[in-house]
Amino acid sequence: MHLSKEQIEQIKIRLKNTPYVNLGYEDKLLYRVGFKIGYKIGLEHRKKEVREYIGKENNIKKYKTISLEKKIDYEKVKRLVESVRIYYKVSEQDFYSDRRFRDIVMARSICANIIREHYNYSTPNIAKMLHKKDHTTILHHLRMKHFKQNLWEDGKRIWQDYEEIKSKCL
Repeated sequence: MHLSKEQIEQIKIRLKNTPYVNLGYEDKLLYRVGFKIGYKIGLEHRKKEVREYIGKENNIKKYKTISLEKKIDYEKVKRLVESVRIYYKVSEQDFYSDRRFRDIVMARSICANIIREHYNYSTPNIAKMLHKKDHTTILHHLRMKHFKQNLWEDGKRIWQDYEEIKSKCL
């Protein structure tokens, strides 16, 4: 079974996000060829073919390690938080504090949901950005919106605020 150049190019693109940081580029490529579809395909048969192809490509060698962390654009998040704070007339100190007044909680919940839905950051990263101690608070906000509970029940003001803020910020 031979790999076409298109298949190898697709594998190279996917390798940029592989979790196997300590592997060399060639090993990552071989790993993906063998295990991407969920079961072991005879890697030994493909190793020679992949290595020959890599030998022809000089620019492949520059990808020796790949970072697991998704780059976080703090400026975008900062602008979002700023606009939500202004919308709800919440001070920066109150927004990042442990206070639980309704407007402050609504502002935090909208921020957490927009960051998760549009930037797709992990809940621990969102918690760090919003100065929360751990990610379970963020999970709570996401679940409330998903299941339409508490603040996020149907017909509540937060839904209109969410749509308005989302249209302004994004």
